[in-house]
Amino acid sequence: CNRIGRPDELKMVLISGYSGVGKSVMVRHAEKRFKDNDVYFISGKFDELQNMEPLSAIDSAFTEYSKCIVQQGEKSLLQKREAIMEAIGTDVGVLTEAFPCLCQIIGKPTTTPTDIVGMAAQNRFKFIFQKFVQAIATPSHPIIMFIDDLQWADNLSMELVSILVANIDVRNFLFIGSYREDQIGADHPLAVQMRELECKKGAITSINVGSISKEDVNDLISDTIQTPSELTQPLSDAVYKKTSGKPLLVIRFLHSLWDEELLQFSLESKSWTWDIDAIDSKEICDGVVELMSKKILQLPHGCQDTLKLLACLGSKCNESTLKLLMTDERISDQKSDLKTRQKDKEKEIDYSLWLRSALEEGLLKKEGQCWMFVHNQIQYAAYSLIPEKKRGHLHKQVGYLLLDRVPDNQVEEVLFMAVDQLNRGSMFIEETYKRVELAKLNLRAGEKAMSLAAFLSAASYLKVGIGMLCDGHWESHYDLSLRLYSLYAETEYCNGHFQEVGHFAGLVIKQAKELQSKIRVHMTLIKALGAQNKLVDAMGIGFTILTQLGVQCPSPLPESHVIFEEFTKTWKFFANRTNVELLSLNMMDDNDILDAMKILHLLSLYAYLSSQEHLYIINITMLKLTMQYGVCNESCAALAVCSFMLVGTENFKESEHIAYLAMTILEKLEAKEFLPQVLLCGFSGIFCYTKQFKRSFEPLLRSYQVGMQTGGIQYAMASASRLIIISFIAGQNLEEIDRDIKTFGGQMIEYKQFIMHRMIFPIKHAVLNLSTSSYDPSFLVRQVKEQKDELAQSSGKKHFVATSETYFFYGVVAYMFGEYALAAEMVEKRREVDAKVLRRPILYGMVAFYDALTFLAMARITSHYKWGVEVSSSISVLEKFIQGGNPNLENKVYLLKAEAKSLLDEKEDALVMYEMAIAAANNNAFIHEHAIASERLADFLFQNDDPRASHFYGEAHRLYLQWGALGKCEQLCKNLPI
Repeated sequence: CNRIGRPDELKMVLISGYSGVGKSVMVRHAEKRFKDNDVYFISGKFDELQNMEPLSAIDSAFTEYSKCIVQQGEKSLLQKREAIMEAIGTDVGVLTEAFPCLCQIIGKPTTTPTDIVGMAAQNRFKFIFQKFVQAIATPSHPIIMFIDDLQWADNLSMELVSILVANIDVRNFLFIGSYREDQIGADHPLAVQMRELECKKGAITSINVGSISKEDVNDLISDTIQTPSELTQPLSDAVYKKTSGKPLLVIRFLHSLWDEELLQFSLESKSWTWDIDAIDSKEICDGVVELMSKKILQLPHGCQDTLKLLACLGSKCNESTLKLLMTDERISDQKSDLKTRQKDKEKEIDYSLWLRSALEEGLLKKEGQCWMFVHNQIQYAAYSLIPEKKRGHLHKQVGYLLLDRVPDNQVEEVLFMAVDQLNRGSMFIEETYKRVELAKLNLRAGEKAMSLAAFLSAASYLKVGIGMLCDGHWESHYDLSLRLYSLYAETEYCNGHFQEVGHFAGLVIKQAKELQSKIRVHMTLIKALGAQNKLVDAMGIGFTILTQLGVQCPSPLPESHVIFEEFTKTWKFFANRTNVELLSLNMMDDNDILDAMKILHLLSLYAYLSSQEHLYIINITMLKLTMQYGVCNESCAALAVCSFMLVGTENFKESEHIAYLAMTILEKLEAKEFLPQVLLCGFSGIFCYTKQFKRSFEPLLRSYQVGMQTGGIQYAMASASRLIIISFIAGQNLEEIDRDIKTFGGQMIEYKQFIMHRMIFPIKHAVLNLSTSSYDPSFLVRQVKEQKDELAQSSGKKHFVATSETYFFYGVVAYMFGEYALAAEMVEKRREVDAKVLRRPILYGMVAFYDALTFLAMARITSHYKWGVEVSSSISVLEKFIQGGNPNLENKVYLLKAEAKSLLDEKEDALVMYEMAIAAANNNAFIHEHAIASERLADFLFQNDDPRASHFYGEAHRLYLQWGALGKCEQLCKNLPI
């Protein structure tokens, strides 16, 4: 508890052990100490009979939290509400849909979140959940969440816990979980998440609780009956022999001795007495279940019925629901005393009497309006008393009663419970119409689970629903069958069960009567193939469906020059349109074309990763459909991508105009889910050529945030990746960049965005090399050699952009450390990769700048003419960019000219250019390039015996240090010529 919020804070404690060894008791014992430290201690418990209900335990924990905040008064309530709303904003409805209890704090949401489905919905929910916990867990009031019985946890709950523990930005939070170690297999959600957390180096402490020793049993009994331990030793030995030191069994065994009067308090001697011979002769109990079953059978029939019913529902139930069920004669055990029951009915006896009776016997406890078993073993004992042949009937009756008796406006609250009960009794539902109704209920439960992004639970409900359908259901219940099968394929895609996706998607495609009904499942199938990196297959299916929709894409692909000619014709149409003219276009209303645009937009991502020729074809097609049929949400994405591609062809003016057109359409259509892609394409593309680099930081961060909030994870992570790259190019502090790499990089792994994670690798290595204080000149060489095989493999997989950027940034670091031969090798390697592609990496003139610096350095040390040939070409490229309005390159051109003048021994001109380069870098706050220019000027002055060299070496060191490049500082000091 004392480590919460500290840099070395503990994030997770897992307590394991067999049932009844005291795992939860140990936590509850520490609860008071936690609360004394101004900690919000909240708890929940998973239930074996309710394990299909997603997030049930976490919902219970936040119900406790909500009640606590409300009880603290209006001031505390307003503070928490403001903190949550500031963190989440208009998407707060995503949170309250999963946890309705939070409406007590937030109020009923007044805005509806963007409607998204599938993995996008799950990704959004995870992000918002993290933001929520960050907002409420504060240094003054940390949160400890205790969740019991993790062996019955649903997958989504464990994923939420995992991301909280792994996220370095979630502070002042501790998760405590307990589970039965004998019920956790290798594929259990807990085991899976623990392995992932180990890979992420999450701060986890594991505690194993076992049986207590014979000595501890004696101490327990001695304390309980207030008798010296030397006198209780014979009794303790007998109890230990019967219970093997299992704490719960020890306690219950002592209760049974009291009930059977084998352990008594003598008023005469005023001491405890026991019949040791009778205790020794008692049968050894198999466990708490058998012991408690015997105890329950000694209770009145009404109390037995009550406990059986509660056990049938799970480990806990609201009192109102329990009473609602207990008043129906069909629920009662037929072996109960009918006369007694009738008498009870006539007198309208409150059934809570039976509940209180069980409470007094130590079998139940009550928290608020909720009744629950003291321990799961007691629940098992009560459930075991229901004859196996009657359990299914009882579950069925409970399910129907819940739906019949609960008011219509409250059915959603008990939907999961009711459907679970009916599913457990489904073998006794024989009428076809009732099975169809149950299929509909499972569809409803599945859809609700999908809305909560709990796809494993959703898939289970939907599959049960499919199993309820009769032969010939595609003819007799077509709409129901189509919905169940289509949604099941979607949920299994989200669960990563791609074989199931293929099978059920195939059935829908075969049975669906019209093309429109096949589109959604086709898109699911395309996404499943994309997730398996079968990008060619995914695009093949996509193009086939496009043909059926009446949209033709050329096959085979035309020659590159033909593609470019068609692309040029298409983008010129939009480049010549004003905002007013574009806004005057009609809204696209042809359903087939709208579906085609959705498919093309999906395929564009796969084409970007695998086939640049196809990317051009897809973009041309989307733009032409917009020209012909009007605008839709996907139109703004097509325009944004077009703008991005025009940067690669250096059509900067047209690219900027089309980027603004994309934002105009985006604003008009209020297509929030497309905002991340539009901002990404603009502010990692053209606006880095027409605006200062730092002007891209905020839009890219917004692109990331909105992408996370709307489930557009690919574009959110791409924005984060470009934000990191541009921050490095712009000379932002390396420590801050490293922090962003850890934060965003962790999220990229969490959300399985491995390609984007690969894109930030070169920056990660650059920051590591530059900021590590122990400079080793051979380390960078070894690092590059180690990466060569991986780079060759990436190139072989056509990951050309990532490979090219990797060579570029390795070259930059090599140049900064004076490893000029290595830097030149990286330039040559990068050029080999660039020659294979239509579109080269967009790095805002940096390639020309650092290539030229490298060639000039090689020219100095080798005196070979070939190195200087391309310098003038690079300067011309940069000057062309400046003439086009690029504000980021002036200092770079001055530095290149200074280096060239120095090489030609034009000393006076060189000195002027060095000084202009330094001034321009300082004006733009390019601290890294200010440092480079100062170092190069110092070298120039030293070579010319100018005493000012020491000043500029000092300036360079100061600037590198301010940038955070400790490794470079050390290298500079070691290699100073003075």
